[in-house]
Amino acid sequence: MQFVESSIADVKSIAQRALVLHWSRAAVGRPLPDFEDFQPPSRGHDPNYMVIWRVDESLGGSVFRAMFQGEHIAGAFRQRWEGRNMAEMIPGSLRAPALDGARFCVEERLAVYMVYTTLDTDGQRVDCERLLLLFGSPDGSVKQLLASMEVISVTRNVVLSKAVNDFERSHEIAFAGCFGPLPRGHESLNVPRTGLVEITVV
Repeated sequence: MQFVESSIADVKSIAQRALVLHWSRAAVGRPLPDFEDFQPPSRGHDPNYMVIWRVDESLGGSVFRAMFQGEHIAGAFRQRWEGRNMAEMIPGSLRAPALDGARFCVEERLAVYMVYTTLDTDGQRVDCERLLLLFGSPDGSVKQLLASMEVISVTRNVVLSKAVNDFERSHEIAFAGCFGPLPRGHESLNVPRTGLVEITVV
């Protein structure tokens, strides 16, 4: 998979932009932000739509094991991931792009933002925005990945568990970008997002 050089301006979700902002602030003065220093305010993001992956290095490359799985993610995929390997838990056709994004994030030491797109059973477009932020130690080695997922439609409510089935059945990667922390003094979130329909968790 090819990842293009991008920036926070390509991130559509206001909540995910806020996560990038706090990640950038935590990265000031160090190769990678320390996960312990990453404390975004609860307003503006929802941990229920996040997964925290621990990065373990092995002879075969990076292995990603879930440290935390938000309740809505667990419900949508109908399984608990804590302690399990990403390669084991991400289903079917979603596995390869999920692993490609995580591996690129670790290898290049860059955040990754991807937009998956599918059509629901009525032919309406649904997008999934997946943001990966990396954290590590002073020597620059990556220790954790934070994955934030947002599923949206411009025409109707989105039932998260049904959307996962739609994406697994068929999807395209509409965008795959990467970027580093924002330079100090360039921390703007003033891009409104309108006309979107909320997720329904079932």
